[in-house]
Amino acid sequence: MTAQPTNRSQPSLIAESAGAVPMGGKRGLHKLLAAQSFWVTIVLVVICGVMSYREPGSFATEDNFFNITRNFAFIGVMALGMTPVIITGGIDLSVGSVMGLVAIVCGLVLLKQPIPFMPDWWNEATWTHSWWMALAAGLLAGALAGAINGVLIAYVGLPPFVVTLSMLSIASPSGSRTPSSSLFFWRWRWPSC
Repeated sequence: MTAQPTNRSQPSLIAESAGAVPMGGKRGLHKLLAAQSFWVTIVLVVICGVMSYREPGSFATEDNFFNITRNFAFIGVMALGMTPVIITGGIDLSVGSVMGLVAIVCGLVLLKQPIPFMPDWWNEATWTHSWWMALAAGLLAGALAGAINGVLIAYVGLPPFVVTLSMLSIASPSGSRTPSSSLFFWRWRWPSC
């Protein structure tokens, strides 16, 4: 049995005749230039460059970077939670209003005054107005809203769009209407352990 000579250029000729372009070719560059995210990134870099040139003492500083990241940390945490929902083809319209509801619950617990809808034993206890109790109450409020959404979507079979839109309608007024209709101002103090 004789071995047949192989032509190594034959598969590449077939690929080129079929219109295939090797990786890193013109199609990859065309795809990159056609992507909206590429141009948004370019514009962001240009804006940062212009602002760093025009305001070198205030924009391109470590303090400003820290301030920007601190102010948008909650959006990043929310985006981390929304990523699996969007990847799996779901939708959650109630994220922002539930986050507002959680913030209001935390604020109500941190107030150093009685909460009108809570029982007397809660309002008289000193531990109920601590930062860790506010954290626990906020997490509980968010988990309750998420559990209601999850049960209605997974077990009842309602569409996610309708369920989360309903939760948005419920949580948004609940967060903006407090029993005393007052704003919350709270100064952060590091907890003493």
